[in-house]
Amino acid sequence: MISDLVLSESVTWVGAHLGYKNGREVYDNLFHNPVVKLVFLNTRLAQRSFVIYTRYGGKLSFADAVSVRIMQDRKVRRIASFDSDFDEVEGISRVH
Repeated sequence: MISDLVLSESVTWVGAHLGYKNGREVYDNLFHNPVVKLVFLNTRLAQRSFVIYTRYGGKLSFADAVSVRIMQDRKVRRIASFDSDFDEVEGISRVH
């Protein structure tokens, strides 16, 4: 499960570092994969995520705060990430 913000970050990073075609491959693999649940940001999710963003004083990016809110809403406790900022979030363990 990923947010559209994570999709955006992933495509952008890969495209910038490994080229457009690789960015396109990441997009296709995430967006069109039936195993990946893509959650789109809406007004309510953004407002609820901003509460988390402010709670951590900006230590989490807004995209990460959205991921945390999605996880909390769906009672997900583990996240696959290289981002150590998730280590500070109570109730979440990072798999890396």
